[in-house]
Amino acid sequence: LERFKKLLPHSIPHSAKDCVIVFEIKRMACPHELITLLDSLHHKRLMLVAVTGLHKSKIFLRRLEAQILPFLPADTEYLGLHLFPGRMDIGDLHFMLSLAEKTGQAEKHSLLCRAYADSLTSPAPGDVLQLENMIQSVFSAQ
Repeated sequence: LERFKKLLPHSIPHSAKDCVIVFEIKRMACPHELITLLDSLHHKRLMLVAVTGLHKSKIFLRRLEAQILPFLPADTEYLGLHLFPGRMDIGDLHFMLSLAEKTGQAEKHSLLCRAYADSLTSPAPGDVLQLENMIQSVFSAQ
């Protein structure tokens, strides 16, 4: 995340048409820095990649996308949000467990603990290559 915080809107050349932004998820929320950056990306083709321990959750993908889409400029061609396997911080696990408890969803504890355990070996060998191939296929299909 520290590397992402150093990325300022002027870091992306105005002449660049295709952009891939990779960002890390903490506390199940989109980073404020990403929202600020998105607002400056006019006339671009944009693909987003979120690094998260919840990379297998389609529900989480939809929720995250709902946080992001309102901030995309109308003239940006949005090519989608993709989840990439990352390590889940123990603080994030505790946050999600307490949130599940507070919202009456204690049955999600085992799923969250399994996601945390799985995230400890992320990214797996081949994940980066798979991401590179996915980026190439998304942009070549356009």
